[in-house]
Amino acid sequence: MADYRLYQVKVTLLSPLHIGSGRELLHEYDYAIYQGRTWRINEDALLDTQEVDDPDLVDRLMHMRPAELLNPPDFREGSSLFRYAIGGVPRSQAEGAQVREQLKDGHDRPYLPGTSLKGALRTALAWAAWGKQGLRPERARLDRRSRFAAQWYEQELFSMHGGKAPNHDLLRALQVGDSMPVSPEMLMLINARVLNRAGGLGSPIELEAIKPETVFTLTAKVDTVLFSAWAQRGGLRLKHGDLLRDWPSVVQQHTMQRLEHEAEWFARIPGTERVADFCRRLVQTSLPDTACLLQLGWGTGWEGKTFGSHLQADQDFMESIVCSSNQGGYGLARGRRQPGDPFPKSRRVLVQVQRAPDGSMHEIPIAPPGWVLLELQPEAGQVAVTSISVQGAMAAVPALGLVEPVTPPPEPVPPPEGEPSPPEMEPEQPQAAPVEPGPPLLPGPGTGVVTWYNMKQGLGRVQIDGSQEEVQVQRTHLRQGERFLVPGSRVAFTLVQDEGGFHLEGVGPV
Repeated sequence: MADYRLYQVKVTLLSPLHIGSGRELLHEYDYAIYQGRTWRINEDALLDTQEVDDPDLVDRLMHMRPAELLNPPDFREGSSLFRYAIGGVPRSQAEGAQVREQLKDGHDRPYLPGTSLKGALRTALAWAAWGKQGLRPERARLDRRSRFAAQWYEQELFSMHGGKAPNHDLLRALQVGDSMPVSPEMLMLINARVLNRAGGLGSPIELEAIKPETVFTLTAKVDTVLFSAWAQRGGLRLKHGDLLRDWPSVVQQHTMQRLEHEAEWFARIPGTERVADFCRRLVQTSLPDTACLLQLGWGTGWEGKTFGSHLQADQDFMESIVCSSNQGGYGLARGRRQPGDPFPKSRRVLVQVQRAPDGSMHEIPIAPPGWVLLELQPEAGQVAVTSISVQGAMAAVPALGLVEPVTPPPEPVPPPEGEPSPPEMEPEQPQAAPVEPGPPLLPGPGTGVVTWYNMKQGLGRVQIDGSQEEVQVQRTHLRQGERFLVPGSRVAFTLVQDEGGFHLEGVGPV
C-alpha cells in the first residue's frame, strides 16, 4: 500500500483571478493601448529596431517613452514588438497610469502557484479545526505583532500540544505543486473597485487577470504515512488528521458559510444585485465530496484570510483588535470609524465600465474576484473517487461568462501618410442550416433550446419550441445579468418581429 495519496487537481476559474507578481506596469512604458486592447511592450525587441549606433538617436531615445516608438501598423498579432496583447483597457489612459501585473512564468504564461492554493486551503482547514476543537477568541492569546497575531491559535490547532516545531504541523502532510501554465491568451484586463456599505466606490484598481473558464491542472499529495502507527511510535502525532483525509468537503463547509455571508452583505448594498446573485448561485451549487469551491488571490478580503466568523462571534473581542494601536488594537479599520461599527466594512469587486450617451462613465459591480472550482482526480493506480461533473457548478454562474469590461470605443487612428486606409470588414455571420418548413412564428413569449453560441462574437441561435425555426440572439438582447448562453440549455424569451425579421429579447435560462 502506498504511503501517500496522489491527486490530480483540476481548478476551473468561475470569476477572473489575479495573483500579483508585485510589479506595477506603467502606461506608455510597459504597455500601450490600441483599438480596445492592452499591448505589453517587448522593450528589447523595440530597441533592436532602432539605429543605436547613432549617438544623437541614442540621446533622443533616453528621453522618449517606448510607446512613442510604435506606429499603428506595429499593432498586429504575432508582432515581435509585443510580448502579448489582452482584451480590455484600463480606465485611465494617462501617461504613467498603472496596471498590476499578473504572476507568470518566464514565457509570459500565467499559472497557479501551489503556495497560493495551499494558503487558502490552510485558512479553510483552520476554520474547521477551530470549530471542532471548540476554541474561543481571547485577546490574551494574540501576539502583539500584527503579522504573528494568530500564531498561538495556529499552533494550538495544527501542532500536537501546541508545539512550535514545523515537523508537527498538520499541513506538513499536504503538498501542493504549481499548476501547468496556460497561454497568455487566457489573460484579460479587469477594472476593480473597493465597495463600501453605502454602495460607494473607492479608488480605481486596474489589474491583469486570468479569464473565467480557464482550467488549471496540478498535483496534490497527502502523506498518509505521517498518520500511521509507525509515525506515532516515532513521536509524531498530528492533530485533526481526519480534516486532511476529507479536505474537499471540509473546505466546502467553510466556503458555504462565507458565500452565505457574502450574499447577505451584497444584498443590502444598492447597485450590487449581480454580485449578490453570483454568490447566491454558488451557494445553491451541489458538489460531491471530492470537489469544493474556494476563493483565491487578490480580493479575498479579511474574512478570506482569517478565522472570520469565529472571531466575529465575540463583538467585544472584535472591537479590541479593530481599534487603533493607540487604543491597544491593530488598527485594522481604515478611515473614520465609530466603536461598534461593523467590520470589515468594504469588499473588492470587479466592475463593468460603460459610457452613457452624454459621455459620462458608469461602473457596475458585476462579480467578486478569484472564485474557483476544485475537483480531485486520483492518479493511476490510486483508489478511485466519485467522478465529478462540473456542469452544475458552471451553470451556477451564467451571469458572468467571459467578464471583459465594456470600454469606450477607441478613437480611430489614421494610417501613416501615403498609405491607404484598410477596408472595413464585416464580421462573419453564422449560417443557419436548411430546415423543413414548419408552423409560422408568432411574436410573444416563448421557450426554446440554444443550438450554438459564440462567446467572442456575442451571437447565437435558439431553436424555437413547436417549430423547426432557429432565431438569432445577440448578447445585448440577453436578460439583464446574463452574459452568455450554454449550447443545449433551455431558455425563455420574447420573440420580436421588426422590419429585419424575427429576433429574441430578454433571453435567459428557464
